[in-house]
Amino acid sequence: MSNIPVQKAVEQDALPAPWINELEAFSERVRKRAFELFEKYGRPAGQQLEHWFEAEKQLFSTPRSELLDTAACDYVKRVWRWQPPTNQGAPVAVSTRVSVKWDLKDAK
Repeated sequence: MSNIPVQKAVEQDALPAPWINELEAFSERVRKRAFELFEKYGRPAGQQLEHWFEAEKQLFSTPRSELLDTAACDYVKRVWRWQPPTNQGAPVAVSTRVSVKWDLKDAK
């Protein structure tokens, strides 16, 4: 009989949350892209894996600059809050410029 070391499986709650969140977010992007491919090719039956693998391939080959843009947009949407200006309760047009110092440590 062979000796095979056995380790207790790590509880999902014990894993680092950012890693789990990133994995879930990527899986959701793959799922959406695979469905887009499914519709693009006329909803063929039995090609789910082909569409999934093609979606993964497309998303993994995304240029790093686009990934950084997406991370920056996601961060801003998640963290920033902006209240539009009003005049006596009615919204008013406004134009503003905001300087943002982006640090890659903020991309989670």
